[in-house]
Amino acid sequence: MENAITLNEWLSKHSVNNKDDIGDYLNLFYDMDRSMKSLHNSNFYVDNFNINTIYVNDRDVYYTYVKKMDNDDKDYLISKNIYYLSCLALGVYNDCLSYIRPTNKEGLKENYSTFSSSVPKDVQSYYYGIFVDDANKVYLSDFIDTKREREGMGRESSAEKANVKKLSTPYGKMYMSDDDNKIAAFALTYIFPAIIFLLALIIPIIIFLKLNA
Repeated sequence: MENAITLNEWLSKHSVNNKDDIGDYLNLFYDMDRSMKSLHNSNFYVDNFNINTIYVNDRDVYYTYVKKMDNDDKDYLISKNIYYLSCLALGVYNDCLSYIRPTNKEGLKENYSTFSSSVPKDVQSYYYGIFVDDANKVYLSDFIDTKREREGMGRESSAEKANVKKLSTPYGKMYMSDDDNKIAAFALTYIFPAIIFLLALIIPIIIFLKLNA
């Protein structure tokens, strides 16, 4: 933590009104969530989300106040941590940290539409799930990873379709690999003439059989 700064200091160097900073905010809460999840996997939970007790060092986040979890309360504490971190994010995105109170869960649920417009579009559905649908068992980092994976698969699918289309054009054939060109040459030289030769033999036989049936 030699070069780490408090979350409060980090926030003072960024602005939610600056579009260039939005990516940094998304990374920040992704990293905070990932660090928290790592604690949960080690059977610890975050006991305090005060912005002066959380430290940031590039993409690493450190929580000062952590406690050991009891197995009986594990699900409750994990859900509570996810909810509290979401409240912190909602307060930061709306520049009203002191106004967002995690203990006022029903109030946040009823008035979520008031705050939702300030949340980046990439994660709006996540926070809607947290505050409106009570889906506070889903980690933000898991949500983002899954979303990126799906978007990547969608791009690959589109690229494959485009590639097939390109290869069917004269320009596409120019970009075929050497192996592809060898296969195509082999087909033109040997396979297609063999097929034509066989058809030349078979068709007269079929005609002859029909005439003598």
